[in-house]
Amino acid sequence: PTNSGCAGGPATAPVVTATPQDQGVALSWAAVPGATRYAVFRADGVRGCEIGKVKLGETTATSFTDAGLLNGFSYHYTVLPVAASSSCFGPMSACRTVVPSGAGLCAP
Repeated sequence: PTNSGCAGGPATAPVVTATPQDQGVALSWAAVPGATRYAVFRADGVRGCEIGKVKLGETTATSFTDAGLLNGFSYHYTVLPVAASSSCFGPMSACRTVVPSGAGLCAP
């Protein structure tokens, strides 16, 4: 048997940058060769990315914003590069932990 379902698919993990915002997080990464889209996952709680990731969505862009979060609470993110076929994906990014903060923002 030959595994030909993933020829030319992503072979490297994206390097994700997570930037805190007021009640949100902005994620960004460079394009991964062979990826046509990216699945974004979030984990909450003290165990971080070790267990219980939730898929937030998919994007064809190299950025994603997660909004409506609690300031001062830790959120953990990973990004999975996916090829044209949903069964063809590369290695998941390293986990990035970020704490949204409203620090420095003026109250209305």
